[in-house]
Amino acid sequence: SRPMGISIGLLLAMWLVTGIVEGTGRLRPVPRVRVDYATAAIAPAQALAAAGVQAADSVALVRLADIPVYRLFLRGRGVVLVDARSGAVLRVDQELARTIARSAYAAEPQAAVQGPAIPGNGWFTLGYGDRAGTRARVSALDGSVEVSDRVQRARQFLRSLHTLGALRMASISNHTIQRVVITTCLLGLVSVVTGYLMALPRQRSRST
Repeated sequence: SRPMGISIGLLLAMWLVTGIVEGTGRLRPVPRVRVDYATAAIAPAQALAAAGVQAADSVALVRLADIPVYRLFLRGRGVVLVDARSGAVLRVDQELARTIARSAYAAEPQAAVQGPAIPGNGWFTLGYGDRAGTRARVSALDGSVEVSDRVQRARQFLRSLHTLGALRMASISNHTIQRVVITTCLLGLVSVVTGYLMALPRQRSRST
């Protein structure tokens, strides 16, 4: 019972500390780049035709670096990016990822591009070579970008411990995570109840 109580106590302490960290520090905001949407030369219907479809779940005109892009969400295919200027279908490769990272931090990435294990799925990671360890993560799926330094990544990891996001990062299913949470809660409840029951005889002996 004592080891269980110590374990539960450490777990609760970790949860408290990571909960405090969760409320502080966020990823560095990506600076807004002015995009001349007037350069969008094609209509949404033309973007759909370029992607080889007639309809999409949603269509949005967004930017990748300084490029106006139609972001199409297609059932069964995921995200398709179409250059709104030329109608060309875009794929986030190393060159485009470097361009996106350059516009996100207004600096030239210095480290080599680390691409995803599966092309078109995952993240490109690019470092800027500064003292803060700043790096950008560019999605190979839709070109979205996150910029962070070492301190922000450490805080993000601690927040993931509080929200059990670290288990998701380890590709553990939500069903398994639910089992972990339920098991931990049950162990904590058992520890509290058994501790209370063990304290009852002592209180009775003192009262007599």
